[in-house]
Amino acid sequence: MLAFLLEAHNLQAPSLFLVTGSSGAGKTSWCAAVVRLARAHSLPIGGLLSPAIMSGSDKIAIDLLDLSSGERRQLAQRLTLPARLSTHDPVTGHWRFDLATIAWGNRVLGKIAMDGLVIIDEMGPLEFEQQQGLQGGLHLVDTGRYRVACVTVRPALLHAARTRWPHAQVVAVGDESDD
Repeated sequence: MLAFLLEAHNLQAPSLFLVTGSSGAGKTSWCAAVVRLARAHSLPIGGLLSPAIMSGSDKIAIDLLDLSSGERRQLAQRLTLPARLSTHDPVTGHWRFDLATIAWGNRVLGKIAMDGLVIIDEMGPLEFEQQQGLQGGLHLVDTGRYRVACVTVRPALLHAARTRWPHAQVVAVGDESDD
């Protein structure tokens, strides 16, 4: 992992890595390990991680962590059927997303203009299918405002991501099946 990061950082053209794997496969952990390695080598880092909030073995919420400031906010909560019917917030699958946190995340991503590592964890159905969510992340990758970017994408959306960014390299993490 360290070798690819340092090699990609030294290239002239931006390098994009699509980190793919099913829910729980370790995409966020992989990105967190890349962040630790980059910090150990004093590389500039920006972007967002989406760590899970667990209750025992159940994922009950998802946070959004700004890698530059360390600020952390709740991005999504697991829904029950009655809550799903009554919400005005964006919903995908079993998750309701917080509009204020999405807006904050887009502001964080909009400020990134660096010659370093960018992590965007994750570009999902909200972004690719509903044109909502962290659209700032899609724009940042489209414009190439990074030296190295690692963007997590579920296997079901990998084709859409590769169509949008055909130059990207794919890094498979864990089991390739999608939940």
